[in-house]
Amino acid sequence: MAHIGFSTGAMHMSYFPLEEKIKLFRAVGCNAVELSFGTLGVLREFNITDGLLETLSKYELVTIHAPWAEGMRYDKNSTLAINKLKEICSVQKIYGIVLHPNTVDDYTLIEKSGLPFLIENMDNRARCGTHPSEFEKMKQDYNFGFVLDLQHAYMHDPTMQIAMELMEAMEGRIKEFHVSGELKGKPHSLLHHSDNSKMIIGMLRSDIPIILEGNDDNTPNEIKEEVDAVKKILNV
Repeated sequence: MAHIGFSTGAMHMSYFPLEEKIKLFRAVGCNAVELSFGTLGVLREFNITDGLLETLSKYELVTIHAPWAEGMRYDKNSTLAINKLKEICSVQKIYGIVLHPNTVDDYTLIEKSGLPFLIENMDNRARCGTHPSEFEKMKQDYNFGFVLDLQHAYMHDPTMQIAMELMEAMEGRIKEFHVSGELKGKPHSLLHHSDNSKMIIGMLRSDIPIILEGNDDNTPNEIKEEVDAVKKILNV
């Protein structure tokens, strides 16, 4: 069965509280969800209530996007983040925890944490985590899974050749797709509204979970339209 869901970060401009976003995604047909924590402060303030756990229990797959903003680094000083992530994983089954490689100073440390970290390819603003060879080496050196962000790959190469090379480098360990598009030069737009939707759609596979990240200050109707569009694409 295909797993399709939204990142809570896709409604970061909305007035919806976190739990209401999670309920909305389920109501429009998502069976996966990604809890997005942009900063360490947001992660630390996350309150794991019985009500939230009940809401998450409606999903088949739950992932986390670990903090990446405000100078976040994963090194010997990242104990607060690691411990909070362990706390969440102790009460909620988490399929994977997404990390941006340009925030990681010590891969050995995060591997030793025992948490299910997934390393994501970066867009053209980053200085690392962008080239297939980096993921080939990481695959040899560590046991991490990977996230293939298709819009990030498109930003490097609109022909999607780099996306295909990344897929080959990550093969066997791609645990999740991050999916959005580009509208009038604005990245991370809803896929079904995007100018480059055909290029992104051509890379999708139903056997890899899809987390939608289009963040156009989405309304509930737009969220539903995006989920329905991806289901139609995958014929599920």
